[in-house]
Amino acid sequence: MVLRFLRSVLHGAVRTVRVIVSAIFTLDGARGLEAAATMAFFALFSLFPLLLLLVVLGGTALQHSLSSEQILEEALRFLPVSRELVRGNLVAILESRRTVGLVGIVGLLWASTSVFTTLIHNLNRAWPDAPQRGIVHARLTAVLQVLLVLVMLTSIVVAQTALRFPEEWGQTALGAGLHLPFFASTPSRLVFSTSFVLTLVLLYWWLPRVRVRWREAVGGALVAGAAIQGVTHLFILYIDSGLVRYNLVYGSLGTLLALMTWAYATSLLILYGAHVSAAIARTAERPAAR
Repeated sequence: MVLRFLRSVLHGAVRTVRVIVSAIFTLDGARGLEAAATMAFFALFSLFPLLLLLVVLGGTALQHSLSSEQILEEALRFLPVSRELVRGNLVAILESRRTVGLVGIVGLLWASTSVFTTLIHNLNRAWPDAPQRGIVHARLTAVLQVLLVLVMLTSIVVAQTALRFPEEWGQTALGAGLHLPFFASTPSRLVFSTSFVLTLVLLYWWLPRVRVRWREAVGGALVAGAAIQGVTHLFILYIDSGLVRYNLVYGSLGTLLALMTWAYATSLLILYGAHVSAAIARTAERPAAR
């Protein structure tokens, strides 16, 4: 029995290594580095319209519980760098235009789809047999993705605000010196990480035009989610260490380049997760086109 167990563990380890290595080669064959650079470029153009949509629509839906400023502050917690740059530009835009009509909302929604359209095409390339979507089909699917992301972000904002209530209540009831770090950080990170992985699972299952099993989507999402969390923490440590100073070379553009660097690494790992899903499928059977 012990020998059988060890053999099963060894077989699982070999299979895992095979999947990881296979995904690296297929990502390189699909020109993943170039695709990630393209996604990072369009992510910069989609970020501001997406956050504006979140503030406008979230502020309307949650006006009795959260203000637009609170929603913006909670949303900016998702960015590891360049928060002040993004906050300053968004506040200036919101102050210059107090109201956003239906046409403005549609325009913001359309502007937010650029990075998601690119994501759709490149996730689909992880599956060689998958037919590509047409331009209109891809854009409409990107609109649905934007709405999905808005719902996810709004839910996380509400959850994070609720999770900080125990610490705020404790400080009010028992004195300002009380600090409950568990309620302030751990649950919030857990909520965001879980929501992010679940979103990746849905994207890996939904976007490729092949039949993707849930276990394949979950496998790719877990690998990508864990890698993105790890790289984000390392990137923050690297920036805070002082070893790199973008501002010395690029001046005021340094914070923007730091944001794009993080967006590039995140985009590459999201694409890698899709290739992990495809590699898991190849170890079982070839997926059928749909």
